[in-house]
Amino acid sequence: MTTSSQRSSNIELLRILAMFLVLVQHANFLGIGTPYTVECLAAPGNTFVRFLVQCLSFVAVDVFVLISGWFGIKPTLKKLFSLLFQVLFFTISILLIFGLVKGFGAIHLKSVFKAFMITKCYWFVKSYICLFILSPVLNAFVGKASKRTFEIVLICFFAFQTIYGWSDSAPEFNYGASVVAFCGLYLLARYLRLYPISFLSREKLCVLSYLGLSLVLAFFIWFLVRMDFHTEYAVKITFSHVNPVIILSSVALLMAFVNIDMPCSKAINWIAASAFAVYIIHINGFIFRYFQDAVWHIYSNYPVALRSILILCFLAVVFMACVLLDKIRIFVWQKIDKTLLKRLNI
Repeated sequence: MTTSSQRSSNIELLRILAMFLVLVQHANFLGIGTPYTVECLAAPGNTFVRFLVQCLSFVAVDVFVLISGWFGIKPTLKKLFSLLFQVLFFTISILLIFGLVKGFGAIHLKSVFKAFMITKCYWFVKSYICLFILSPVLNAFVGKASKRTFEIVLICFFAFQTIYGWSDSAPEFNYGASVVAFCGLYLLARYLRLYPISFLSREKLCVLSYLGLSLVLAFFIWFLVRMDFHTEYAVKITFSHVNPVIILSSVALLMAFVNIDMPCSKAINWIAASAFAVYIIHINGFIFRYFQDAVWHIYSNYPVALRSILILCFLAVVFMACVLLDKIRIFVWQKIDKTLLKRLNI
């Protein structure tokens, strides 16, 4: 999204963690499957741990948007083109590779549309691009509004979002998978950066808040599912990006890393610069089915103690493979930047 050289390594480390948590949550509920009442009754300990893991990892998307808000998006055409190029580089490359391996006759028109994000796939990318486009408006508000006006807007926004967005009676929020929710998170992070809150400067308190909120939420949803109390709806609103507990957990995790004092690390920044590629590659429709199959194979064929380690190792391999592949994209983009964009004065 933006270059890691402009960022502090503590936040870049959070970016890496957040992307790994995206892999974890996808492996947990999309790879293994959401645990429901029968499983909760048959294996209460295992299902509670899985709910806890999902609560700990589900904050990742909100954290990514909060990071953008913390630093503030400084939109330029070059940055927008860079983001679009990163996405299209991988979606089109994967489409072509799949066509060469399986035969282009196996590629449906819908797959082509997916490569250009014309379907509902890559919702995060499209919401983030829209946030990027709207960021000058949000930045102008932040620059002109008084602290009191800023607070009133945030309170009213999150009250409205919690009542109507969380219940899905305002569909434009789409359980937080929308630019509307992203704008709220962006403004919240800008406020926290401009007007520090004293208790959020305590690193241990932030970590404990993140862990504690996740634990409470995990017990809450585990209990509801175990009791078979409106299970489908309970799972949907619990694992929603507009769930106020998820938002508070995300803020706590962000502030925990903000408060870490660490020197600049070239290794961390190098990895973080390609973290977004992990999402783009692994969630691709041609790739994700194999990701799910691999996770399910490990989960169903190995004992409990070993399978958790193996799944984490598998996710680490996926992460680093995507990072290394993205270095090819960065090399190509640098060539385009030097030869084309500079000539066009972009």
